[in-house]
Amino acid sequence: METPTLGEARFASPLGHRVSDELRIPERIEAGGDPGLLFEQAGPRRKRFFNPKETVAGIVTCGGLCPGLNNVIRSLFFELHYGYPLSVVGVPKTIDNDVAFVSRTFGYVSAVEEAVRVLDCAHTEARSTPGGIGLVKLMGRHAGFITAGATVASQDVNFALVPEVPFKLDAFLAALEERMRHKSHAVIAVAEGAGQDLLGTGSGGRDASGNTKLQDIGTFLRGHIERHFQAVEIPVVMRYFDPSYQVRSRPANCEDSLLCDLFARNAVLAATGQPENLA
Repeated sequence: METPTLGEARFASPLGHRVSDELRIPERIEAGGDPGLLFEQAGPRRKRFFNPKETVAGIVTCGGLCPGLNNVIRSLFFELHYGYPLSVVGVPKTIDNDVAFVSRTFGYVSAVEEAVRVLDCAHTEARSTPGGIGLVKLMGRHAGFITAGATVASQDVNFALVPEVPFKLDAFLAALEERMRHKSHAVIAVAEGAGQDLLGTGSGGRDASGNTKLQDIGTFLRGHIERHFQAVEIPVVMRYFDPSYQVRSRPANCEDSLLCDLFARNAVLAATGQPENLA
């Protein structure tokens, strides 16, 4: 995969270390296997395309809040402050961790960490009373990485529902009933995009960001769970959590902060080389 250039890079880089234009990173690292796409190695080049003395930098953020967003802006500023101008370059951002060819997006680990805190609270609530059920709706419109990651990290979730895996409502309720008959408490983690086929078409439309409006799987499940256990005459106590703003507005943790700094500085180095179409 070759990145188109604007032309010859003529301005020497002030940095002491360099990355060769010939270095490539394979999409798949498997001995003897097909490497797939080959990506240019990020890092400073020997020469810059833009003249720092004639270039004004601009930083544009897109989308909503995400742990690490301000960290990226801060690192961009510091890198630019030492002499690098900026063209248009994208730093992949989604808290859902679903960007192709990116092993991890910034903010994801922080989001999982915060989601685990909520799941811990849901578990405490569920165990504190006979028939307790903790239901937690987490972020994830089309990908369940936050729900899956938080489930594994928590170790206290009994049911995890994600958009990638359709489920039958009757089968889920039957499994939950069996759990409650034997343990008398349960914790459920559901991604916001899970089970949309169960809710019908809805009113449709799009939100301010252009995303298709989803119906509320959390309240849908809460209602069906309560009605199911009333029908089978098993007393339950529902504890419903919707921590979306809590998860997305927390500060980045140390791991995400390091990743944000890496992304931001390499974005500057890429944008000030000789790019034409960077994303």
